[in-house]
Amino acid sequence: MSDTQAKPLRVINSVAPIRICDNGGWTDTWFSGHGEIFNIGVYPYVEVQIRVYPIGARQHRIILFAENYGDVYPIAPGHSEWDRHPLLEAAIEYMRVPDDIALHITVYSEVPAGCSTGTSASITVALIGALDRLTPGTMTPHEVAYAAHRVETEMLGLQSGIQDQLCAAYGGVSFIEMFNYPYATVSSIQVPNSIWWELERRLVLVFVGKAHQSSAVHEQVIKRLEAGGPEHQARDKLRKTAEMARDAVYAGDWIGLGRSMSFNTEAQGELHPALISEDAHRIIEVAKANGAIGWKVNGAGGDGGAGGSIYVNHCFAALSSPLVGLNLTASGGSSGNNYTGSSANGISGEPGTVVLHHTNAENVTASVGTSTTSNDGGTVRAYHSRIADVNVNGVASGAVGTLHVEFSYVGTTTGGTPTTKTGYYSFVNGVAYDTYA
Repeated sequence: MSDTQAKPLRVINSVAPIRICDNGGWTDTWFSGHGEIFNIGVYPYVEVQIRVYPIGARQHRIILFAENYGDVYPIAPGHSEWDRHPLLEAAIEYMRVPDDIALHITVYSEVPAGCSTGTSASITVALIGALDRLTPGTMTPHEVAYAAHRVETEMLGLQSGIQDQLCAAYGGVSFIEMFNYPYATVSSIQVPNSIWWELERRLVLVFVGKAHQSSAVHEQVIKRLEAGGPEHQARDKLRKTAEMARDAVYAGDWIGLGRSMSFNTEAQGELHPALISEDAHRIIEVAKANGAIGWKVNGAGGDGGAGGSIYVNHCFAALSSPLVGLNLTASGGSSGNNYTGSSANGISGEPGTVVLHHTNAENVTASVGTSTTSNDGGTVRAYHSRIADVNVNGVASGAVGTLHVEFSYVGTTTGGTPTTKTGYYSFVNGVAYDTYA
């Protein structure tokens, strides 16, 4: 029987959130000793699916499909050298897959790697959580997080704090107290739905369009901090911003939360000026000019990654016009707003991207802009949203882009049907969409 004909004994699905708004980051590291961190776990989640087969039903014991990269290849348990995706391979090795089964493991992330949202930790947590279902007993979220951290630091020798793994394992809004690296307690911040909805409406994440490697950023800062000891002034400020954010969320104090994010960004810059990139400075200035009440560079900072979690005191529509020329992520909105993401990252002729969460919008455009150098259209992704009209046209005649919808309604797609349409539990042009059914 071929691999494609074999039927799985069971299918295991696992997801984990990504991390934003990590006030107090950098205090969760070995060179800080102790720390306090506030963060928020959000979707789009990373996804892991494991199809389990009898040992003799497949040519290889373990097949890994890294869907974002299009890589499908076998993994030999017990090997000491990593191949194409060391983090995934090391996590599989760490969990010691039972000898009497064969696996086909698929890993997918809606969020690109290296965008400063803890994606690598989220993938590792989701993968370890899924693999844990293959053996007796069940690991706690804390145990899963610690295992994911050991994979990065002990097996791969990377620099890594602890907050990303804990955020991915617990989800929601968390306040983390690291009392002795890497050991910490996690307090889940429980708030009314009204505060949750307001957080979703107000937070905007801007991706600058290029990735970074957080471990490399860590190395730049460590040399500067080692001489300062665990009570380095900037790190003390970072710890305090975590408490500020926690107290503000409990109180529904949006101005206080925005202030904590801005203070955190200032303290990051004091750790090392390179942590706040030129792209981040530019985005912050645009946010300030449009009434933002807080901003923060996500994760380790530095070149690449998320330009910042930009916190605004009203709907994203107030930012939509000045931010044309960037890849945009909108959260919240009201009927009548227009969203535009043309000429991605300010590069003339490159298609833009607009991502909407819980948004009710009239017109969404992700086109190429004025240049005629590109035949590709833009990308629109909608989650739990209602959009009257979507335009993802390219410059060339008939060139249209990508539309992805989840739990959303799209009335019309201007200028023709998008080249690629994916999604589930949605309606587009009056037609039900469920490509993953």
